[in-house]
Order: sequence, then structure tokens, then C-alpha cells
Amino acid sequence: TGAFFGASLMLDRARAYPMVQTLIEDIAKGEIKVVIDREFPLSEANAAHAYIESRQAFGRVLLMP
Repeated sequence: TGAFFGASLMLDRARAYPMVQTLIEDIAKGEIKVVIDREFPLSEANAAHAYIESRQAFGRVLLMP
């Protein structure tokens, strides 16, 4: 699962900040797990995008420097 903050919420920082802060705290406490599916080197950014667009990704796809 994931979280989507629409553009209207991102423009309303007074509303967005407490929500994001709560998410960060929950992650730090281990109440929310961030699932990392794959890591790609930055030089393979095209492959990472293709992987995401193929809808095979189960969790987060990371680009590593």
C-alpha cells in the first residue's frame, strides 16, 4: 500500500505537516513498514522506470547514487 497526497493537500502545508509527521513517527516506531522491492544504480534509471511502468514492483523502487 502507499500514501498519495494530492496537489491540493501539498499546497496546504498547515494540513499536510501534521499528517506527514505522524507517518514519520509511525515508521520510526516500526508501526509502518516500508517495503523496498528493488534497488537500481542511478546509471540504470531508465531500467528502474521501465520496471515500475511494467507494474511488477511490489514495494518501493530505489535509485542509488
